[in-house]
Formats: sequence, C-alpha cells, structure tokens
Amino acid sequence: MMEATPPTDSVAENIRATVPWLKLMGVVNVIGGALGALTIWGVVFAWLPIWLGVVLLRTAQQAEVWVRSGDPAGLADLTRRLRTCFFVASVAAVVGLVLAALGTVTATVIGLGLSRWLLRWRGG
Repeated sequence: MMEATPPTDSVAENIRATVPWLKLMGVVNVIGGALGALTIWGVVFAWLPIWLGVVLLRTAQQAEVWVRSGDPAGLADLTRRLRTCFFVASVAAVVGLVLAALGTVTATVIGLGLSRWLLRWRGG
C-alpha cells in the first residue's frame, strides 16, 4: 500500500493564493443571491447562488486550516468541498441556461403574437 506523501510547498502556496478568490466569489454569490431574491423569479432560484456562496466561504476556511496544518485528511476534505463547489456551480449554470432558453422562447412567441396583433389593428 502506498503512503500519502506530504504536500509540497507549491501546493500549499497555490491553495494559499486561492483562498482570497474563494472568499471573494463566496461573498459575490451570497450578495447576488440576496439581490436576486428581491425579484419574483429570483425568490424561486436565489437559493442556488446563496448556497454556492456559503460553500465557497466554507471551502476557503477549510483551505486556510489545511495550509496551517498540512494534514492529509484536511486536504481530502478540501478537495471534497471543492467538488461540491463545482457541483453547485454546474447546477446553477444549467438552471441559468434553461431559464435563458425559456425566456428567449417566451419573448419570441410574445413578440410574434404582438406583431400579428399590430398588423391586424392597423388593418394590414
């Protein structure tokens, strides 16, 4: 059985440099979700960016703990949290794409219907 090798300084430095970005994206997502919750449609989907923001902030905390300790179990927990970040971000992206497609189809149908109505109203 192969033993885990201790992390190199470059891995620790990369993770240390990632922490501020994790925090920034976490705060941005929480604020974006809170602002989105102020709209009618946003109330339904605002939990996704808020959840992603919380997961990113917790991941940043775990990264800071791991950089201080260097514990292999902590690194495994950090990568698990990063996997969760990617999962939630992927779900949010798919939901966003579906909503954008539905919005485009709805706007097109309404636009075509309105143009036909205007042509009939003008007598054309």
